[in-house]
Amino acid sequence: MSMVQINFFSESLMRTVNIAGIVPIDKRSVDGQLVRGKQPFKTLYLLHGVYGSELDWLTNTRIRRLAQDWNLAVFMPAGENKFYSDNIPTHDLFGKFVGEELISFTRTMFRLSENREDTYVAGLSMGGLGAILTGLRYPKTFSHIGTFSGAFVTENYPEDDSYPVTIHKRTFYEAISGVEKDYAGSRNDYRYLARVLAEADEDMPKIYMSCGTADFLYPAYEDFKKMTIERGYDDIIFEEEDGYSHEWRFWDIYIERVLNRFISDDRQGVAF
Repeated sequence: MSMVQINFFSESLMRTVNIAGIVPIDKRSVDGQLVRGKQPFKTLYLLHGVYGSELDWLTNTRIRRLAQDWNLAVFMPAGENKFYSDNIPTHDLFGKFVGEELISFTRTMFRLSENREDTYVAGLSMGGLGAILTGLRYPKTFSHIGTFSGAFVTENYPEDDSYPVTIHKRTFYEAISGVEKDYAGSRNDYRYLARVLAEADEDMPKIYMSCGTADFLYPAYEDFKKMTIERGYDDIIFEEEDGYSHEWRFWDIYIERVLNRFISDDRQGVAF
């Protein structure tokens, strides 16, 4: 299993960024023989949550083994607590970075499939919102979206900065999504993006959403679920499970489940 750590200068962010990657080019069979696939790799762009880093999925889940089992390339960028939004005044264009620049860079650097059906985006919490934003912004790039415990709360701007926790301050929301008056109908408005794409005459990414019923973000998950159902989304699956809160135990289970849905497996006959 080949692990890569990439540092490169991003034009979208105007700074050097960190990316962790898994590229199973050295995959071997049980007898030690090198297994080299003839086709370019299917690719998952996997986003971490708030306070996290590009190493979170590697250190807290089985994603390395899953990538090898599925012969899948996985790239995990550092999200820097920016909720994968685009903020033009601060030049924090994380949406453009993930949906355009990261795709182009990794495809140039590695032998990846450029087919839409082989390109996926997923994430947890902040990254769950980021996966929805990215997939809906770039439906011609991504065929599947996976979101676990998605932080569908960025439209709820706080009244002021009185709350002691930084990510619950109004200035924090403005730093990631712009001023409140400009939020509705913007590239950061996930509800707007969902409505527009649902009404457009083009292919929708298939969406997989999951959340534990004890998660503090479960009400936000239910609210977004209701909206997508009302908008007539056909290719969307929801899964909730009792006994799980906002925790890696849940995300480790569901990253495997979402891959089972995303990728056809000849051994098991599993497909979305």
